[in-house]
Amino acid sequence: MRLFLVGVALLSLGAATADLADPPAAPPASVGRTPSVVVTAPEAAKVSLDEQTLINQGYKPEMRSGQKVFCRSEVKTGTRLMHGETCGTADQIKARTRTGREMTETAQRTYLNGR
Repeated sequence: MRLFLVGVALLSLGAATADLADPPAAPPASVGRTPSVVVTAPEAAKVSLDEQTLINQGYKPEMRSGQKVFCRSEVKTGTRLMHGETCGTADQIKARTRTGREMTETAQRTYLNGR
């Protein structure tokens, strides 16, 4: 059972590292040049911070049954040939990530306290 928890914790930790990575640094602004693309306030309001984070993690927004979901293709564990698609709403994916982190922290605490 411990080995299973450690395995799940390691998988969750690997998935959560993308959330913990520093955002890429913005390139230095050129002096005297105007940007070629200007995003207006209504366009920027269409994508929330959570949604932008999911897009940066490789999820692609789709509409399914009138609901906005985010999907990404992932390699199935234990095989090199099969790919699966993980989909969910922004809240579902956020909850899944949080649960993975909690499981990782619990497994790490159990391992450290069990020594």
